[in-house]
Amino acid sequence: MREKLLPRTECPLLWWKVNGYKYHSIAALAKKYLPVPASSAPSESVFSMDGVTVNRLRSALNPEHVQMLVALHCNHELL
Repeated sequence: MREKLLPRTECPLLWWKVNGYKYHSIAALAKKYLPVPASSAPSESVFSMDGVTVNRLRSALNPEHVQMLVALHCNHELL
């Protein structure tokens, strides 16, 4: 509780790498769970959205644009 808050611009994984020796048990949990990317959509929903986004009219879209469209659709409530 005495530790300073980590600024949002700093990487929590680096903080744990430097300070993990102080908190052995918690450091193991941080290593296990911090690298997992957060997702609010179930994977099945995202994969099915790919099929709706890429149809015969949009078949020339590059993968980066498809990914952007799917992300926008899945997170439109947050925008």
